[in-house]
Amino acid sequence: MLTKCFQLETGDSLRVFRDLDRLYMSTLRRIVKPSVLRMNTDSRLRELDLKSSSLYLSHQDTDLGYSFQQHLEASTLAPEVKETISSRCLDFLKEVLAQYQKRLPASLEMLRKLELFCPTTVVSATNRPAVKDLPTEFFSCANDTLDCQWRNIASAGFAGDQPIDAFWLQVEGFEDAGGNQCFKELALGVIRLLTLPISNAHVERAFSQVTLLKDDTRNRMGLRLLSSLMDVRSGLSRNGWTSATFKPPRQLLGRFDSSMY
Repeated sequence: MLTKCFQLETGDSLRVFRDLDRLYMSTLRRIVKPSVLRMNTDSRLRELDLKSSSLYLSHQDTDLGYSFQQHLEASTLAPEVKETISSRCLDFLKEVLAQYQKRLPASLEMLRKLELFCPTTVVSATNRPAVKDLPTEFFSCANDTLDCQWRNIASAGFAGDQPIDAFWLQVEGFEDAGGNQCFKELALGVIRLLTLPISNAHVERAFSQVTLLKDDTRNRMGLRLLSSLMDVRSGLSRNGWTSATFKPPRQLLGRFDSSMY
């Protein structure tokens, strides 16, 4: 399930990493000594040297799961075999924990800043963070401009019950009575945060498409045609269309004349 989340082409990157962080902490609490948990903050727990054997409980004290313990106790296996199974399960959990840790981004705290821009928080009249708490490095405007836009957005009438990406695209396109995009700088900064990639799965898919399009029989295909075909495929996929369901607009059909040759 976690791998599937990282392979999503569209998704809430904060939610993906929050789920990963929760899995890491949950697994950590099952196999490390309580003293390690007490002596370290959450941020230090994420940076533990997991190769240190002194961190871990013995396999007898490890939480291997209620169902596992029940089946193991009810089995007729020899005691030494049960010990071996428990020890191997602990080793497996150690490896799982190490793999989780590798996937935790160094910029997790920065990604947590996305929580400040959740629609429900933004439109709230009470629990809104101050401008000084925002990651200002993502905003290409003066602090006074950011402060003004952040203060005014709560009373602009935006609905907070919508996905974060749709919300900020709506904010970016919002115009006042004079036709001015009065939240543009704020919205573009948040959109920069939202476009942080959570994995390279989308890039790998693109390379696979290139391989399918430019095969041995079309090895002389130029970059312009290849790029156009990639645009067509990605556009159809992004909108949930196929070549059979796509309906070309009249403006597009009007461009198919002798001048295209």
